[in-house]
Amino acid sequence: MNRKTVSGIMVSLLLVGTLLLAFNIQPVRAIGTIYIRPDGSIDPLTAPIHRDGDLYTLADDVFSDTDGIAVERDNMTLDGADYSLQGSDFWPSVGVRLLERNNVTIKNLEIKHFFHGIDLRLCSNIDIHGNDIMNNNGYGITLDHSSNSNMTENSIGYNGDGVDIYNSSSNNSICGNNVVNNLENGISLLMSSSNNTVYGNSVTGNGHGFSLGYCPSNNITGNSIANSNYGLHLWESSNNCIYHNSFINNTEQAHDHAWDEPHLYSPSANTWDDGYPSGGNYWSDYNGTDSHLGPSQNITGSDGIGDEPYVISDYNQDNYPLMEPWSSIPTTIGDLKTEIEELGSEGEVDNQGIVTSLLAKLNVAQKMFEDGKTDQAKNILNAFINEVQAQSGKHITSEAADALIESAEYILSHL
Repeated sequence: MNRKTVSGIMVSLLLVGTLLLAFNIQPVRAIGTIYIRPDGSIDPLTAPIHRDGDLYTLADDVFSDTDGIAVERDNMTLDGADYSLQGSDFWPSVGVRLLERNNVTIKNLEIKHFFHGIDLRLCSNIDIHGNDIMNNNGYGITLDHSSNSNMTENSIGYNGDGVDIYNSSSNNSICGNNVVNNLENGISLLMSSSNNTVYGNSVTGNGHGFSLGYCPSNNITGNSIANSNYGLHLWESSNNCIYHNSFINNTEQAHDHAWDEPHLYSPSANTWDDGYPSGGNYWSDYNGTDSHLGPSQNITGSDGIGDEPYVISDYNQDNYPLMEPWSSIPTTIGDLKTEIEELGSEGEVDNQGIVTSLLAKLNVAQKMFEDGKTDQAKNILNAFINEVQAQSGKHITSEAADALIESAEYILSHL
């Protein structure tokens, strides 16, 4: 074999090796668990995390065959920078573990193939935001004896369970998350967890959308709960407020476990509407009519609320079922007045005279509508929109003006 032939073979082998590397890029393998120690140091030093004061930023994908990252200090942020933290499906591994921690943020991180995606125990003031928590064998996010924490705008899917809040975990907020195709429950509140706010989540295709077990006094509002076996599964959970949700095409929209085993479980009794005219929930299988309005639904006219209650059980019924899926846009003039007052208190409408003027117009429009003078009410709402447009960028911020106009136009289209 001559020198040119050998040289050509070597070049070919190098090219093949380069191509194999290009198509077989693996995540960085961590040496066991990565620790963020109480003194702020990173262990091991080779871990692909950059520290800038209290900010810890992932610099590469990470593969771990044990736990992923254990946070052992308070008052810090872990930013995944859209990199992934991947486990080996090892039980009971945890992607990000926090024990007795306070004031920690975890954001922008993809967590997959652990048993627990993120596990909080005895923690408070934790912010879990903008993460993708997918394909974990057990749980997406768990809170055990943890309080005053926020889970917002995360994608939580294809896990055993999505979000589990249990063991007296209270005063937490679960808002704006996409919770999809989890094997068991989308969101669970269990074992004396109370005063939690669950708002504005899309909960679709899970075994059960929501489960409440032995949990009182939670607020579950503004969620879309679709295509699950039970939309909401209850056992011995009372005094919860459940309204402005959309229950869509669940095999059974809401189920009280006491129906199955009344000798073992006491019935749950909850509030399923926010009174009139705010209304209750949308139920895709509701077959009532909307030919009357008013608190007693005895005045001829349409108000977007069903004339008959939606009955769930002997102790649970939605007195004012919505005829259309709930929208966060204010759907009544009363809701729009509340929105203006809130924007005024937040400084989005910076002149109290403007707040007073807008409310005055809405008071007249509301009176006209209640008196059956719909055309006059529409004219006043149009004048309201013109005033908001004139003040946009002046005494009303542009964002607030856009929101008010969107709300008013929605109400106009439904009068």
